[in-house]
Amino acid sequence: YVVSGTLTDGQLRVELTKEDKVEIEFKGVDITNKDGAPFYAVSADKVVIDLKKNTTNILTDSQVYELEGDSDEPNACLFSKDDLTIKGSGELIVNGNYNNGIVSKDDLKISGGNITVKAVKNGIRGNDSITIKEGTIKVDAIKDGFKVSNEEDAEKGFFLMEGGTVEVDAGDDAIQAVTSVKIEGGTVTYRADSKDIKCDGTIEIKEGAMTEKTK
Repeated sequence: YVVSGTLTDGQLRVELTKEDKVEIEFKGVDITNKDGAPFYAVSADKVVIDLKKNTTNILTDSQVYELEGDSDEPNACLFSKDDLTIKGSGELIVNGNYNNGIVSKDDLKISGGNITVKAVKNGIRGNDSITIKEGTIKVDAIKDGFKVSNEEDAEKGFFLMEGGTVEVDAGDDAIQAVTSVKIEGGTVTYRADSKDIKCDGTIEIKEGAMTEKTK
């Protein structure tokens, strides 16, 4: 699917079977939702967002969500219940005014794009894992910059960075994960009011890959 244009109050919603994979090209998108998440992937096997070259794409949510029934989801401006991949060379701006910026309830992968996230809670969250292969990512979050929270699967709960450039301003931890944090490539520049990395498992950082911002 190719999506472009402006939606002043609405939602791009993905609702497929658990066997379906969907790729959505963002080609100059500006979506604002005044009572919820502007992007909500309810069900799919895998969701891929392709940021097209030379385009700026903006997602903005509200400070208050009208949720369905007793549900506490979605809880992010860009929210997917299943695997989420963000790729391409375009720009994505996520304004998370309600809670988190970007969330995947499964695995979250970033393999390209110029991504800016502002969030009143966590910036980028993957329940099972976060993998960064390429891209330029800036996160400004009142809580954690990046957060992975799966404590039940020993093969999940990890943060892995293989390339790209990351800049984090966090009111809590810059990176938080459960089983491991590995930065094998790329660079991370951070400012954190708590820890640079919080992880009870293994931490492996390539020399010179992570530096604190100068005051």
